[in-house]
Amino acid sequence: MTAPRNTTTTVNKKAKMSETTPTPTPKYQPAYLSEAQKAEEARLKGNDFYKQRRYHDAINCYCDSINIHPTSSALSNLAIALSGAGPTQYRLNVVRCVLMSLSLEPDRVKAVEKLNTELTLSGDIEAAASMASGEMMKSMDGFTPKRVRECFEKMQKENVFPRKCEENLKDLSACLRQVFIGKETGNGCFRAGDFEEAKNAYTAGINAARAEYSKSVDDGDMKRALTPGVSILLCNRSLMKSKLGDFQGALDDANEAMRAVLDGDVCYVKAILRKADALKKLKKFDDAFEAYFVCWTRLPGDANIAKELNECVEKSQTKRSEKDFKAIAGPRACSDIKEYNTLIKNYELVLIDFHAKWCGPCKQIAPAYASMNLNKYRSVLFLKVDVDEAQEIAAREEVQAMPTFVLYRYGVKMDVMRGADVSALDSMVSRWTQTV
Repeated sequence: MTAPRNTTTTVNKKAKMSETTPTPTPKYQPAYLSEAQKAEEARLKGNDFYKQRRYHDAINCYCDSINIHPTSSALSNLAIALSGAGPTQYRLNVVRCVLMSLSLEPDRVKAVEKLNTELTLSGDIEAAASMASGEMMKSMDGFTPKRVRECFEKMQKENVFPRKCEENLKDLSACLRQVFIGKETGNGCFRAGDFEEAKNAYTAGINAARAEYSKSVDDGDMKRALTPGVSILLCNRSLMKSKLGDFQGALDDANEAMRAVLDGDVCYVKAILRKADALKKLKKFDDAFEAYFVCWTRLPGDANIAKELNECVEKSQTKRSEKDFKAIAGPRACSDIKEYNTLIKNYELVLIDFHAKWCGPCKQIAPAYASMNLNKYRSVLFLKVDVDEAQEIAAREEVQAMPTFVLYRYGVKMDVMRGADVSALDSMVSRWTQTV
């Protein structure tokens, strides 16, 4: 038990110190700062947490910043932190934050790229358009963190945004509506087999969306590819041009679609596939190899991508180490601890099957394990680790029974399952794929 403090001595000591030692200034939100400065300090604190992957702490700091003084940068940062905490679960909330960020600064490039990223991943353009048209609070659901809900409720109650923000949101909504119309019309023509009309519909949507968005952007020289949602139409038009034999045009559209998305060279897999296909048809096999390789790292269970990748290696005229490369779709064997550490850190989701050749249940579930990767969870990296051949890895994961399945998300161990229960394994993977 701690002895009681002598309060008199303590007070006198503090008084004495105050004569010689200045009171330390708090790192964040000192009393003399203005509201805007306090908000910025809270935002920077959130950035520190985000760099440490402490996403929920970052979310709280960004909400503090917005509650003090809403800014486009804080709303944009909140969107990115919500993605880190669980992209799929929070996707509508991410879109909501980005829309509000763009209402304050319509030409904020990173915010437009973030909105494009979320729209390309979800495809839910209509919901984004509805939120921008005045239904900002309507789509909040059980995945909305309490602090985020309270933050938006406070902004709505206090009506903190000027009239100009409402006008910008209307322009954003009109822009997204044009993207939606172009997408639906073009997709209908594509399903009917009319590739020329589909291409024209996507083009009309692109032009109409850009015209609407330009109303809220002061900089007339802003890159056209930065119009929110247009990346989807560019990607779809790329496919139509390829179908019609315009492979260079298909490549140009795919590249433009990727440029408007955050980390587009690794994130927008559909556009990268369009690029790879166009490069291969243009007989640029080395470049096609690079594009297909990125796709293969994002969809390790896709047999078609592995096939295309291997064909590019065979047809390449360059004598290089890739000639010995062989892409395999489905579960990959891993026995090296360094390779294992690299893989679990560099993939969004990694599922590891710890097994042994002499284990009957391991053999029983192996075909189902491979089928899951090839048919249902192609974006998840499935590994197979033989506990006898990779004792260091097995010891690190404290494997005591076979089979044992371990799941990593963004480099962090999230789940462990023991036993050859196909249904339970499927449920575990399904649960975590909803968070990336």
